This record gives sequence, structure tokens and C-alpha cells, in this order.
Amino acid sequence: MNGPLLCRLLSLIAVLLGGTMAFSLPWAWPAFGGHWEHERRGFFGLLGAMTVCLAAAAVLRYFGRRSRGRLFRKEAMAVVGLSWILATFLGGLPYVLSGTHRAPDAPMTLIDALFEAQSGFSTTGATVLTDLEDSARVPRCILFWRSSTHFLGGLGIIVLFVAILGQGSAGKALMRAEMPGPHRSTPQARTQHTAWVLFLIYAGLNAALTLLLRLEGLSLFDALCHAFGTMATGGFSTYNASIGHFASRPDLYNAPLIEMTITLFMVLAGTNFMLMYWVLRRQPQQMFRDVEWRIYLAVLVVVTLLVVVMGVYHHDFDGENGMHRRGAGAVVLVEGSDVRVGRDGQVAVTLPPHDAPDAGASAPDHVSLVIPGKSRLTVADEGRLHIRLPEVEAARPARHLGGALRFGLFQVVSIMTTTGFCTDNFDLWNGFSRGVLIVLMFVGGCAGSTGGGLKVIRHVLFLKILRLEVERAFHPSVIRPLRIGGEPVENQELRRNVLVYFGLIAIIFVGSWLFTITVEPESTWTDHGHEAEHKLIDAAACVAATLNNIGPGLGVIGATRNYANLTWPTKLLFIGLMMLGRLELFVILVLFVPGFWRSH
Repeated sequence: MNGPLLCRLLSLIAVLLGGTMAFSLPWAWPAFGGHWEHERRGFFGLLGAMTVCLAAAAVLRYFGRRSRGRLFRKEAMAVVGLSWILATFLGGLPYVLSGTHRAPDAPMTLIDALFEAQSGFSTTGATVLTDLEDSARVPRCILFWRSSTHFLGGLGIIVLFVAILGQGSAGKALMRAEMPGPHRSTPQARTQHTAWVLFLIYAGLNAALTLLLRLEGLSLFDALCHAFGTMATGGFSTYNASIGHFASRPDLYNAPLIEMTITLFMVLAGTNFMLMYWVLRRQPQQMFRDVEWRIYLAVLVVVTLLVVVMGVYHHDFDGENGMHRRGAGAVVLVEGSDVRVGRDGQVAVTLPPHDAPDAGASAPDHVSLVIPGKSRLTVADEGRLHIRLPEVEAARPARHLGGALRFGLFQVVSIMTTTGFCTDNFDLWNGFSRGVLIVLMFVGGCAGSTGGGLKVIRHVLFLKILRLEVERAFHPSVIRPLRIGGEPVENQELRRNVLVYFGLIAIIFVGSWLFTITVEPESTWTDHGHEAEHKLIDAAACVAATLNNIGPGLGVIGATRNYANLTWPTKLLFIGLMMLGRLELFVILVLFVPGFWRSH
């Protein structure tokens, strides 16, 4: 392994990350809408992180000052894998140094910061932040850096690196190691040209979406952040209710128009970018001839129709605003008790110290408690009584069919493209629709897109391979070529890689699921209004959502929840899963093979 060469290239990655942090600084200034008393911590936190990035670059550059030789495949995989690990640590520094709070009186820990940074770079969109709209807890400049990690990770840190700096033949090896799915190239074989084509298409779509969102009433800050989240298929929003926020403000926004605009660009983000290159070259027939793209659109249409039909039948789309929270039962307290109601239904009641009841005792005569069944009561020090109320579904007026299509289409596109934006609380949908969304998490977008998942083309190849193997069981002497779009696939290594990839995904999924249900305590569910028996399904959804770079899942990490309440070992596991999913396993797995680091 050529250590000096690795250090030299990693030093350039550190400079690139530090430089991009500078674009977040202006959002702390009053001229850009920031409140200095809240933004000061974020501003200096970003400056501190930039300083660390430059210091790390200087150290790495020192060790790489005598780099010699070519960048072979092994070194390219090492650079890509290590650059993403380095980006996770450096990208998490602004959260820690700014003192960003994930919850009231709960500053982000190092694990929280690494989780948020990796979620951004891998375009997963999972978060541990519980209140994005309180700049005292999460400064605007930090929110912008959070969305900027989507922009950097969407196309790929290395692709941007190669586009800007070239690196000659080394750039080709680096791009092949990072780009997801089977690769296609432009007519020109020059790697830097290909990288620039991809970057310009990506940046152009970001700019176009930003302009459209501005025309639709969003501020420049919100338009940029949501454009980054859409085109990177990441899903970070600047609002607690995600895209559903716009429906809650009909006086300011045309929510259906905003949602349809974002839906269109999510579909484009899940499309192979090289197909869009052919469109720009006035050869749109190349896109319509592409088997993967046709199947990608067909799946979106068919699944949307199924979800809408089943949703209408089960009244899933009844209500005025999809991103609602379930209501809570009533608590009545009189005569001097201090009552505080939290955002998630947690009610804290301060009683006189000598009158504090325990969970099984009746209340004193001068305090009347009306508490519904299945409530959970715990008594803390100094007589503070905590009451967890059960969630109850409020009656909601029915939506028309157009509304069902609107919310069903948005959520199906968001999940399949692995964006993870939400406009409806799909955790309340019927079992069939929720199951379909879980399946879509493993499908993903097209190869060469910013979408995650296993990619549509792999599923096409896998099903064709299975069909050929079944036929071979009763016709062992018949040899049929594997065909895609009528063309034979001569590459036998591709066939083997598809089978190995599906096998590794299955092993990693099952192992991570067992780890999660073993390590994560039942209190993660019971203390937050969920039944303990939901643990098995929720844990599987957590693993699927992080491994496939989706973000939201079911239950404790559903559309109205986040990952803040999970324990640190589970968060650490999910950091690894997000990186594995984004880099498609092999680039990260080889780093743990001792023979990989030995010299030729």
C-alpha cells in the first residue's frame, strides 16, 4: 500500500471540506436573516472546524510529501473509503464545536455529531435533532452546513474532487471506486470531462430547483436547503414537519405545487445522470431505450396506484394535514400543581414534595388526576411526577381522491428514490402500504443516480439470473445468454457480483437487525408511547432505512420521529450502515481485510 500517496490525496479532501464550510458562514449574519446572539456559536464553531480541517490537511500533506508511483485499484479503494471516514469526523466538528443541541438541555455528543455528518454525506437524511426551527438550539449556519453535506455527498466527494483537480489516470480509478451501480460513460473517455459533465448536470438541476422553489414562495435559505436535499436524495429539511410544513401554512405557500415540483426533481435525481447527458445532446431516445429507466418509472406508477387504492379503501389519507401527530389523553390537575407538557406528549407535573404519589397510589385529596388507561407514571426526585399519556387518533375529515394521489405519489417517490422527505405520516397507513414502502427501500433508484438502495438494474439482473437458473434445473444442457433489453450481457463478473451483492446485503441486514434488537432496550419504545412488541418490526425498519440511505422508517423512527432516543451503540452501528450503503459495501469492507493493506 502506497501510504504517502494516500496521505497526499486525503490532504486535498480535508482542504475541500474545510473550504466548503466557508459557504455556511454568511447565514449567521443579520444581512442573511441570522440572529447573532443565536448564530455566534455556530459561526465560531464552523471557523474552528475549518481550522481543524486545514491542520489535518497540513499533517497529511507532510506525511505525503514524498509520494511516488501510480494509484492502482487497491489504493483507489483505500482513498475513497478513508476519505469518507475522514469526512465523517471533520464534517461532524461543526455540531460539536458550536454546542448544537439535539434536544432541550442535551448538547450533541461526538456520536450524535458523527451520526448527523454521515447521514448528510451518505444522503440518508436520518437525524438526531428534535427541533430544527429553534435557532437557539440549532443555528441557521449549522443547518445550512447540514444541508451542504447532502450537496457534497449526493454526487460524491470524490467525483467533485476529480472534477476540480483532475488527477489524470488516478481520477478514473477513484471515480470507479465511488460511483454507485454499473457504470456508463460519456462518448469521451477522459475522466475529468466525465466528472465535469456529471457535476454540471447535478449543479444545474440544483440551481433550477432552487429558482422554482423561490418563485413558489420559499426563502433563499429554504430553497437552497430543500434543493440540496432533493437532488442528493437526502431528505434533510429545515422544518420539523419536513415538506409537510408547507401544507400547514396555506396563507404563505401553495403546498400542492411545491410538493409536485419536488416530486418531479426527486424522479430526476433517481435517474441515471448519463441518460440526462444524452438528452442534453439532443438524443432523448437513449433515455427511452434504457431498460432500467423504463422499469424504474413503471415501478413508481404501479406502486403509487396500489398505495392510493389501498389507502383510500383503508381511509389512510383522511385528514386536512398529513404530517399530524396523534393526540394525547387528558390530564386534569388543580390546586397549585405545576404542569408542563412536552412536544411528544410527555407531561411533567410538580406536586408538593410530601404529596408525591407513586405509580400505584391514589392522588391526595387536594389534587385531582384524570388519567386515561395505559398511562405510565414515574416519580422523580423532589416530587416531580412524569406522566406518559397514550396516543389517540383524532377524527379527521376525509380527503378527496386527488389528495390521496398527491400524498401517495409523493411518499412513494420519496421512499423509492431514497430521499426520505415526508408530507404524510405513513406510519399510520395500512399494513400493505407500509410493507410496500419497506420493499421499496431495497429497490432504490437507477445506477449512476444520487439515489441509494440496491438499484433497479441489480434487481433486473437478479431476477433474470434466477429465471435462467430455474430453467437450468430441468434443462441442464441448454445454455442461454443473460440479456438486458435484448442485448446479451457477456460480462460474467457482473453476474457474479450481483449475486454476491445480494448475499452480502442479506447477511448485513440480518446481523444488524439482531444486533439492534439485542442492544436496544425496550424502554426506547415504552418510554416514547410505543408498544414493546413493535420492537422487532421497528428494528428491521431502522436497519433498512439506514443501510439503504432512506432516513425515516417505522415506529420509533417513523415519519414524525427521529433517531435521537436510540442508544449510542445502535447509532454507531447505523453510522457504519449508512456508509456501507452509500459506497455499496466493498469499498468499506475491504478496509477490514488485513491482506488489503499488505504491499504488492
